[in-house]
Parts: sequence; structure tokens; C-alpha cells
Amino acid sequence: MKKINIFGLLFALLCLAGCDYNEDNFGELSPTITDKVNAELAYDGSKYPSDGYFTDKAGVQTAMNEFLVKKYTYCDAGSTAKVSDVLFGDITPGYAAADAKYTLTDDDYVAMGTDAGQPGKYKNFDANMDVDSYLKTFCASKYASLAAGKVVSISYKFYASGAGTSTLVQSYKKEGSSWIPVQLQAYAADITDVLVGADANYTLKDADYTAMGTDAGQPGKYKNFDAKMDVEAYLIGFCTTKYASNAVGYIACITYMYYGSGATTEQYMYLKKTASSWMKINFESDYRAMGIESGKPGKYDNFDANMDIDMYLSTFLKMKYPYTAAGKTAEVTYKYYANQLTTTPSRVYKYDGAVWAAFDPYAETVAVSAKIAEMAFDGKAWILKRLLGGSTGYKLEPADYVKLVAWVLANKPAGYSREGSTTEEYYFGAASGTYNNINNNYNTWRTYYNVNGEYTGKNDEQMQEIMDTRMAEAISDHILPDVYPTPDPGISYVVTYKVYAGRGAGDYSMNFMYNEETKKFERVSDPVLVK
Repeated sequence: MKKINIFGLLFALLCLAGCDYNEDNFGELSPTITDKVNAELAYDGSKYPSDGYFTDKAGVQTAMNEFLVKKYTYCDAGSTAKVSDVLFGDITPGYAAADAKYTLTDDDYVAMGTDAGQPGKYKNFDANMDVDSYLKTFCASKYASLAAGKVVSISYKFYASGAGTSTLVQSYKKEGSSWIPVQLQAYAADITDVLVGADANYTLKDADYTAMGTDAGQPGKYKNFDAKMDVEAYLIGFCTTKYASNAVGYIACITYMYYGSGATTEQYMYLKKTASSWMKINFESDYRAMGIESGKPGKYDNFDANMDIDMYLSTFLKMKYPYTAAGKTAEVTYKYYANQLTTTPSRVYKYDGAVWAAFDPYAETVAVSAKIAEMAFDGKAWILKRLLGGSTGYKLEPADYVKLVAWVLANKPAGYSREGSTTEEYYFGAASGTYNNINNNYNTWRTYYNVNGEYTGKNDEQMQEIMDTRMAEAISDHILPDVYPTPDPGISYVVTYKVYAGRGAGDYSMNFMYNEETKKFERVSDPVLVK
């Protein structure tokens, strides 16, 4: 008897019936499986730009999307991923350089009016004057032909009771026919040095010796001096004629030939103009220390195009400032001779703890670090939500201390301010003008500025906590919003300010991050001393 597998027959009949029935009644037999992904993984580095790191979030967005799409071919909207080891270059702009810089002269103040309450009265501004209005008017007149978008920085004198007269700077940008105040972070080196040298350097020529007399015992006889001649007297006479029109205090270095001990050598003498004549001076020239041979700075107390200026100045700084802390900068002004004209340019150098190297404070810097890209899948693409890591720094400028003082004077009780002072307050502790710092003197606050008894019974530690909280308020509410009008929530903002007394004098830094939900900067660390 032959056995028939009826189940196999039935299956074959179903197959003969074709696929239409199955598709119509059961759908796909192998549906695509989808699910939400919550992943944490490292970036493989496959889509870096040529520099080897990203510098903009758009580039990160594109690269991370391509990377994650390949990793997770099928996933639902709402999936998330944290991608680590994403190399990103935080660009810190250099100090902004104005297109034009100008310091107001006495004539400028006078032109603004000489009546009581006007700048020309004492050749300065004070708290009772609308400085902004005066400077806008000045820019509109002096820089009328300047193109739109250009920025001008004006230095001016400001008198404050109790602090005297200080020099402040305000910058304005031309927009249409108007001038708009802008914040330019002014650069100031930690050290400023002006290389000292003669105002004039001159080597006597044959004709000069001849003019001094050609008889025996006179310089013109052999075109040199010797021990029998009064070199100083001859050179005083020479300078009296050659530099007759120069002002009192003018210094000349005269190089001459001197015969002695059987040989003729080149020597020099520094002379200074007095009210009645000239006199020899013992003058230590910075240039002389760099060499007095031909082609060296000491030859004529200046540099020229044939000299390696950076080499000379970096060596000079190392010798003059041997104990400087790493990170400090120095601006050196020197004399430079070219095309029969002597100018006084400046160069900036930065010390790394071992050597001084040329430094451009106006150039942007890039700090590359590994960050985490937080991504979210919206059903079509992976979207960058946040890029975590990195920081940027800001150090309070004199104008910032002025701003804090002004805010307290206008918005807080008079008890927080020293009577009659427009440069000090004790809510934040800011002192502008002469000091430009934050006063954390515990006893001063407790004794003189204890508004409504709020400090009564507080010990030093409790006082410092109040001061730190107030300073965080000052930075988050009044400084950072102006400095960073479009903040990045993914980085840390390190703000440095100068402290007097309290936990100790010095520069302190506090870290902040921007909260996108509250639209405010928030402190994320206590102050630390900057070393």
C-alpha cells in the first residue's frame, strides 16, 4: 500500500496557488524590524575636514548623520546617540583691532565747550557729562568720510571724585550716518618696555674733524682725537651747532676715532642738551648691550631691515625679566630706521616658561579637544542637539568694573556705596578707575556697608560665600550677556577678575554655562586662584 504525505501535498498546492493570495491576506512574510536606539559610541574619524578636526557645528551635524545612518540602518524617530571622541577646534577670536585710534587733545575738549559742566572747562569728562553723546558727535565730525562698518576707538580723560583722572577708551562703529557704541576688548600686555637709546646717533666725518681745527694738537690734523685733546669740550661744541634746534633733554650719541697706545679705535660719547648747553652723560643704552659692531643694534641705537629683530628682542626680554611667570606677555617699543626715517613700532612676545616668542594678540587661536556630540533621530536624519566640551575665557576690562559700579549706584540702596564716590560700590565690591578690582575685605563690608544688618554675626567664610554669590550674579547678569550675545550652551565660559583682600589678593576665575531653557548664564564652579 502506497503512503501519501497529505501535508506535503497541501503545501505544494498552496505554492501552486501563487504569492498573490499570501500577500493579499497575510502581508509581508518578513517585515522590516524597527526600534528605538539609545547608543553610546566613539566616532571613527571618517569624515574629518583636511585639518583633522571640525570647526563648525554644521560640519559635525553632516558627519555624525552619515556616521550614524551607516551604523543604524533601521531605527525609529526618537532614537538618541552620544558620539564621543569628536575632535573640535574652538576658535577664540583675537583682540579686535579698531580701524582707527585717536586720543582726544586739549583742543578737542575745548571745541566741545568751555563753560561749567562742559569738557573744555578742565580738558576732561566727568560723571555729570553725557560722554557717549559727546564722542558720537566727535566721530561724526572727525570721521565723516570713514566707510560704513568701520570702527574707531577714542581714548579720553575721565575725572572721578576720589580716584582722580584716568584714561578710558570707548569704541564706535559707523552704521549709515550714525555711530553705535561697540565693545572692543582692548589688548594690554602684562609688561610694557620701551628700549632706551639716543635720540640721534652720529659718526664724525672727516669734514667734522677739519671744522674743529687742522693745526697740530687739533682733531682735523689726523681726523681723530687723542689724550691731549678735551674730547668732551669738542663734542659739546659740535652738538651745540649740529642740534641747535632740538629741545632740552635731547640725547645724542657721537661716535669718533681716538688714537692711543699706538692704535686708533672707535669710541662714543652720549651728550644731553640742557637749558644752556650740552653735557656728557653716563647713559646705559639697551641697544648697546646687543652689540656695537657694524650691523648690530648698538651701532646706532636702532634696528633696521637687515637685523633679526625677534631674535634680539626675545633675548633682551629673557635677560631683563628672568623670573617672569609662564603665560605673561610683553610689548616692546623700539626704534627702527628705514628710508632715512626713524619710527617707533612695537612687537608683542609671550613667555612659555622657557623662552619668549613672537605673539599676535589680534590673531584667532584654535584649541582642539575631544567632545561629545549628542544626536537625536527625527525619523529622517540624525540631528545635532548639543556638542559638549571645551571652554572660552574672558578677563574683566576696566569698562566692566565701571559698568558694575554704575549699576549698583542706580539700582541698589545708597548704603552699598561709599558716600560721594562714583568709582566704588560694596554690593558686588567693584572698584573702577584707579583700582579696577573686586574688594573682598571682610571687615570693610561688615563695618561700613552692613545694609539692614545682613552681615551681622557672619564669619569670614560666610562673608566670602556672600561675596562669591554676588560676583556670580554680576558676571552672569551684567557681563557675559554683553560679551557673548549669542552664547553656546555646549561650552564653559571662564571669567577672570581681580580681587583685593578677602581670601587673598590676585586673579580669580569662575566657570559659567549657558542654560538654553532659562536663557541665562549659570555658575558651575567656585572661584579658583589663577596661577
